Amino acid sequence: MRRAFARRMICVYGTEGPDVEREAFLQTATQLAQHWFAQGGGVMQIMSDVEVARREELVDGEEHNLILLGGPESNSVSRKLQPLIPISIVTDKGSRRSNYTVGPCRFDGHDKALVTLGPLGERGLLILATGDALQSFSKAKDILFDGLFDVNYWQHRQ
Repeated sequence: MRRAFARRMICVYGTEGPDVEREAFLQTATQLAQHWFAQGGGVMQIMSDVEVARREELVDGEEHNLILLGGPESNSVSRKLQPLIPISIVTDKGSRRSNYTVGPCRFDGHDKALVTLGPLGERGLLILATGDALQSFSKAKDILFDGLFDVNYWQHRQ
């Protein structure tokens, strides 16, 4: 996933869920941008899914990579880019619970977190971090952050 940070990044947080979920996505985007600045010296733009959806050129991956916070049920950009994600996500509208399918394997039940990498256009990458509930998203956040900004000391040998 570190490779996604080799280019300009836009972190897209979902706005279509409950307020508490939207705040968790925005807080995660802010923490991610702060860590990227502190550890990698990079700058990450933070935008809502509504802002990105209005600008088609932001979804093509030509100039940047995307981090999507929230799945198709809460992030309109995740929903639009779902065909590019290597995992099928089906959400029950009533419960907002998601089932994930990878090839012939289906993951049902509660409290599932998902972090995955996928292609974005010809040159870009996207990272999706989601969960089927707020607690599950917290787990996805932990997975996303785990070791992402650790220094590879072998790269710094002289």
